[in-house]
Amino acid sequence: MNQPAPPESPPDGEEPIADTIRRGLLLHAEGDLAQAEHVYRTVLDRDPDCPDALHLLGLVAHATGHLEQAESLIGRAVELLPSKAVFLSNLGNVYLSMKQPARAEQAFLRTMEIDPDLAAASHDNIGLVMSAQGRFAEAALSFRRAIDIDPGMAGARVHLCDALLDQGLLGEAEAEARRAAALTPDDPAVVARLARIIHRQGRFAEAAAEAEALLDRFPESAPLLNASGLARLDLGQPVLALERFERAEEGTPRVPETYELRKRAEALQPGDPELLALLMAARERGRITVEVKESSLRVVHTPLNVEFYATRAFILVVVAWGAAFWLLPTATAAGLAGGVGLLYALVGRRLVAGRMRRYALTRMAADPALWQRVWRFGALSVRDPQTGEAVVSPDGNWRLLAEKCRVSLSQDQDAP
Repeated sequence: MNQPAPPESPPDGEEPIADTIRRGLLLHAEGDLAQAEHVYRTVLDRDPDCPDALHLLGLVAHATGHLEQAESLIGRAVELLPSKAVFLSNLGNVYLSMKQPARAEQAFLRTMEIDPDLAAASHDNIGLVMSAQGRFAEAALSFRRAIDIDPGMAGARVHLCDALLDQGLLGEAEAEARRAAALTPDDPAVVARLARIIHRQGRFAEAAAEAEALLDRFPESAPLLNASGLARLDLGQPVLALERFERAEEGTPRVPETYELRKRAEALQPGDPELLALLMAARERGRITVEVKESSLRVVHTPLNVEFYATRAFILVVVAWGAAFWLLPTATAAGLAGGVGLLYALVGRRLVAGRMRRYALTRMAADPALWQRVWRFGALSVRDPQTGEAVVSPDGNWRLLAEKCRVSLSQDQDAP
C-alpha cells in the first residue's frame, strides 16, 4: 500500500496540521473530548487522509462508546500507515470492546511483530482477549509474560489478579493484588480489589482496614466504600455498612452492584428499640454521655413537654413569697423574698434544668419513637468522652454510634 504523501505547506496564516493536532491532543488529555473531536475534524477537513487525525478521532469515538465509528476511523488509519504499531494496538482494543476477541488477538499479535517495544502491552492485551473468552489459565500466562518484560506494569498485575480469581486461586490473587497495590499505593480501585480478595478469604476486619486506610484521602471512591461496607456487613455492623453503600451510590465511579449491596444492608438493619437500648446500656457503663438541650424542649410544639418543672418551681417561689409576707413583718418578708429569688436565680434554675434533662432522658429511653422525634427536633447530642467524638441532632447519625456501642459492649463481655 502506498504511503500517504507528505502534507503540503499550509497557506499563509493557516495553522500547520501538526500544530493543530498538538492542540487537539492537549484538549484530549484534559478530558475535553468534544473540543478535541472538533479540532481533529478540522484537520480532516483539510486532509481527509491524515492518519494521526483519523486515529485520534477514533480514540474519541471509542471513549464515547461509538464503537463502529471507532473501528472505521482507526481501521482507515491502519490502512494508511500499516506499520504504525500503536494504531494496530488501539484497533485491537476497539475489537475487544466490540466482543470480537479473535480479531483483537490478531491485531495485538501483529503489534508485537511490528514493534517489540510494545510486547509487554501486547501480552497484557492478549491476556484480556483470553479472559474474555473464558481461557483464564492461558490469560494468566499472557499476563505473566507482560510482567516478565515490565515488572512495574501494575495494570498487568491487576489483570493477572483477576485471572487468578476466576480460577479460584485466592492466595495467588492476593499476592498479585498486594504487588499491584505496592506499585500504585494511591489507586483506590487497586486497594479496593485487594480488600475484596482478603474479604473473600474470611478476614473481614483486615479487609475493612485495607479499604478504610485510604478512605480519608478518597472519601468518594465507590470501590473503596463498597469494599469497606461488605467487610462491615460481615463483621455484624449493618448500620455502618449501609452508611458506606449510601455514600458509594453518590461516589465515583458509579458501580452497578452498589444498589444491591445497599438493599442487602437495609434488610439487616436493627430496629430503633434495639439500638436505643444499646445506647442507654453504653451510657450506664460510662462509654458515652447523652446530653439533652432542655431549652430546645421549652418552645412551642416541642415533642416532649418539660416546662412543667419550671412552672412548679415558679409556683413554689410565689408561694414562699406569699407565705413570707403573710406570716412575717414586711421588712423581714421582703428580705426573705429577695433571698429566695436570688437563691432560685443562682441555684434553682440549674436544678430545674437538671430535672428537665433527667425527665426527658427517662421518657425517651423507654420510648424509641419519642427519642426519634426529639432527635429530629434537634435537642440531643451523644458524645464519646474518651475520643471527644460527638453526634448532634438532627443531622448526626445516632444509629451509627449505637452500633459502635454494640462493638464496645461485646468487647466488655469477651474480656476475662
